[in-house]
Amino acid sequence: METKSPSMLKISFKTSRKADWLLREAETFFIGQGMNKTGADDTSVSFVSTAGYVNVNVTHQGEVMVETSEWENQVKKFAALYR
Repeated sequence: METKSPSMLKISFKTSRKADWLLREAETFFIGQGMNKTGADDTSVSFVSTAGYVNVNVTHQGEVMVETSEWENQVKKFAALYR
């Protein structure tokens, strides 16, 4: 599901991958895009750049929510890789 407001995009999807693995993949993907990691725990990781932010949240049931401001294309690419 995709939700968009004037300055924010949220994408949610289900995955069969484990939360810890998917969060490591998010780190590799978004740091590779030039973002800086600002925080992480067992179910989420956050990134920021001068152009915006990305938050990735994963439940242990395989539900993923990715939220962004200004990084819409990259978030859509990430979601497409791991759906």
